[in-house]
Amino acid sequence: MMKFAAKPFQGVSVEGGGKTARIVFSKQCKPCTVMPLDPVAPGSHAYEVVMPVKQGRTSLGWQPTRDNTVYMMSDYREPDKKYVSYGGMGFMYPMKKVGSQKYAVGDRVRVELDLSPDGTGTARYSVNGKFSGEHPWTLGPQAYPAFSCESGETVMDVTWVSDC
Repeated sequence: MMKFAAKPFQGVSVEGGGKTARIVFSKQCKPCTVMPLDPVAPGSHAYEVVMPVKQGRTSLGWQPTRDNTVYMMSDYREPDKKYVSYGGMGFMYPMKKVGSQKYAVGDRVRVELDLSPDGTGTARYSVNGKFSGEHPWTLGPQAYPAFSCESGETVMDVTWVSDC
């Protein structure tokens, strides 16, 4: 179960929590990443996102801390900020490779993380049930589901598939 701040940033709102949430990024919000208040522990975790409105660039993934609130892509990454992410054009970071699937308005994106107590694991991504790609997680024994948007109104309907 996940709990979010209701207004994590100016121009961003979150409704719901627990097993489902709706994250709304307005046209006026600055590029940002929204995360729940608490991390997941070691185990298998997954969430799915459907975007009925997607006018901005988006990226979905996991972060080891709540410190990084900028948009999750390599052109915004500072050396001390770490995360794994999957963008709408299929770009997977930090592996810097493109997955086999892209996502757009209405697609169901599944984001998974198998996390070991030693802080290693695997992040996997799929779109509409089709596997897109995976890469290793080496960022520690906890992770925050992370939702990024830049430059445009976007609505993310999030469903927790496992007990996050």
